[in-house]
Amino acid sequence: MSKTVVEIQRTWGRYVKGDVAGFEPAQAERLTGSKPPIAKLFKGETPQRAASAGSADAADIAKRMAALDEREKQLAAREAELELAAAAKPSSDAAGAPPKQGSK
Repeated sequence: MSKTVVEIQRTWGRYVKGDVAGFEPAQAERLTGSKPPIAKLFKGETPQRAASAGSADAADIAKRMAALDEREKQLAAREAELELAAAAKPSSDAAGAPPKQGSK
């Protein structure tokens, strides 16, 4: 069974204006034939949603990789400082006696 692809022109159910959806031919006919039409037949390619990942040039990638490496080094240095500070700080885990319970 093939579906008919339509572009929604106004809100209908869960679809909003601009959505592209496929319906059974009878349902697509009802959507396109209503007054005013809810949808129109879709005559086009799937819209481009984002630039492809291959569109970045090598210089831009190298620059971003260098910045990422620098941030990783800075983060490692901060983590080492925090570990040293935590090791130097005395532990406060020594628990005292539990509180006295009851009226005795």
